[in-house]
Amino acid sequence: ANLMGILMIQSQRLNDAVSYLEQAVAAGNRHADTLYNLGLCLTETAQFAKALEIYQQCLGVNPTHIAAWFNLAITYEKLERYDEAIAALLKDYEITQRLEALIELSTVYLRKFDWDNTQKYAIEALQKEPTNETAMHNLSNSRMGRLAGMEIPDLTIVEQSLRLGKSMIAANAASAKGYQTCGDALQAIGELDLALDHYEKCLALDPNNAHVHANVGVIKL
Repeated sequence: ANLMGILMIQSQRLNDAVSYLEQAVAAGNRHADTLYNLGLCLTETAQFAKALEIYQQCLGVNPTHIAAWFNLAITYEKLERYDEAIAALLKDYEITQRLEALIELSTVYLRKFDWDNTQKYAIEALQKEPTNETAMHNLSNSRMGRLAGMEIPDLTIVEQSLRLGKSMIAANAASAKGYQTCGDALQAIGELDLALDHYEKCLALDPNNAHVHANVGVIKL
C-alpha cells in the first residue's frame, strides 16, 4: 500500500495516494516518511485537521524530520493559526538554520501585520541570500505597512522600498514582486502614472494579483 501511495503521488493522484497511505499506516507502517507523505497529501487535498494530526505523529517518530516541521507550519498557516505556524518554523530553524524557514517566518509575521518581526526575519534571510526576492518583498511590505499608519509619508521608507523593488527587477526582469514593490512605493508618494505603469507590468506577469488589481482600481477612480 505504501508503494502504491508513492506511485499515486508521482502521478498527482493525491486522493488515491491518501487512501493507499492510510491503508499502509493502518496496517502498521509507522515509518516517519510514510506518515510525512500522508500528511503532505492531506495538506494538498485541503484536509488540514487530519494533516496536522499525521504530521504530529511523524514528528513523534522522528522529532528532527525537517520537512514535517515545515509543512506542519504551512498547514497551520492555511488555517490562519499563525502562532502555531511560527512555533513550528522556529523549531525548523533551530534544527537546520535554513533560509526557507527564515523566509516563511517573515511571511507569517507579515500576515499577522507584525512589521517588526517581518523585518527581522526578512533581514536575516537577506544576510544568507542578499538577492532573495521573497525576503526583499516582505521587507518592503513591512516598511510600507508602517507607512500606512503615518499621516505624512516618511520619504526614507519610500526610497528604501523603491530601491528594493528596483533591485528585484535588476536581478530578474520578470519579477512581478519587484514591479509591485515599486508600484506601492510610487503610489504612496502620489506618483500615480509611474505607479500604474509598474502595476501594469506586474499584472502582465501575475494576472491574478488581487493587491495590485485593487490599487489599480483606486488609481483609476
